[in-house]
Amino acid sequence: MPQNRVDDGVKEGTATSELKVLKLQRGRKAAQFTRACNAAETQITCRANEEELRKRLEALNTALDGVLKINDDCMEKMQEVEEIEESEEYATRMTARHASTVKAIEDAIKLKSSGCSASETEEKPMSLAPRRDGSKVSGSRASKCSKASTVAREAEITAEMKALELKHLRARKERERQKRELEDMLKRQKKEQEDMLKKEQEDILRKQEDMLRKQEDMLKEQEDMLEEKAMEEEVERALVKARLCKAAESDLEWERRHDFDGENVALVPRECNVAEGPVTVDLPQRRPPPQEQRRTLQPEQQTAANNAELPSSKNEQHRANWPWSNSTQSSTTR
Repeated sequence: MPQNRVDDGVKEGTATSELKVLKLQRGRKAAQFTRACNAAETQITCRANEEELRKRLEALNTALDGVLKINDDCMEKMQEVEEIEESEEYATRMTARHASTVKAIEDAIKLKSSGCSASETEEKPMSLAPRRDGSKVSGSRASKCSKASTVAREAEITAEMKALELKHLRARKERERQKRELEDMLKRQKKEQEDMLKKEQEDILRKQEDMLRKQEDMLKEQEDMLEEKAMEEEVERALVKARLCKAAESDLEWERRHDFDGENVALVPRECNVAEGPVTVDLPQRRPPPQEQRRTLQPEQQTAANNAELPSSKNEQHRANWPWSNSTQSSTTR
């Protein structure tokens, strides 16, 4: 694989060097073609004979063929589309210059041939005009030369118009290229903005989902707290109920059942299992109230009950007042 890359690099460098050489040769051929065109136009302006003009025409054709051949060789070595288009425009420009010059030469040849036939058939007095060697030429010959120079100028104008048209074509293509680049840039910017907006929307949606999830967690915690609080209240009610049920078994505890209402219950009865659910306490069979029970007792039993309720000191004092207490004490001392 590295060897292939090296070979490709060598080939590319060779092609680039060959293209440079071909461009230099094309420049030389183009210079020869330009000199041939200028020489032909000069011959037309200087009123050269038909044979000389035909020689210039052949030289012009040969020069154009050389330029086009080298230009085709350059296009075969080129890889960029812009370079190929420039080569095509180059060939078009050279061909237009050749066509305009050839047309001027042919028009000059036609004028010379028509001028020669007219001078042979017509025998009119010729007006004399000075020549370079000091001799005189006829007026008809001077007019023919002026017509030839006019044709050459028209050909030059045509060539300049072609060059201007080519310039405008290049400018139009350049504007189109800039327009395409601008459209591509606008498309890229629009896509980037859409991607950015989409990303922002996704971030906002993700934040909203996180916030909603947190709210759901908080709500669940509140529900758990409320459920735990309800369970604690249920346990508290069960403990109070158990305490009241236990107090109902004893008269003293029943009378003092509200003494500890303001204090929190800290102990859980052994029978209470909070994990199993609500606490249920089996109440014993309710006994009659103390007052009703006292009413049902006999007088002797009532007295004994009253004595049992008195404190120990009072019981001893009460026993000391009994009539048989003295005899009991004397018997004990004996």
